[in-house]
Amino acid sequence: MPSKPVSVRYEDGRPVSVDTVLLSTQHDPEVTQEQLHRDIRKEVIVSGLQDLLREDTRILINTTALNVCLKYLQNKNCIS
Repeated sequence: MPSKPVSVRYEDGRPVSVDTVLLSTQHDPEVTQEQLHRDIRKEVIVSGLQDLLREDTRILINTTALNVCLKYLQNKNCIS
């Protein structure tokens, strides 16, 4: 089954809850994964989906932890 950024549960054609949120984003490598997770959860996920989140909603953020901002790497001459 292909992954979807947000899996929503519907009843009678209306959204009733979110099962899974999958989000990946570039970030400055100096930002810790903990801070990134806290900020994304609060500022993006909860603020946008608050009424549909459940206690068992799976929230997956930067699951590979490899989304370091390319601009940072270019400035450090790691890539061209």
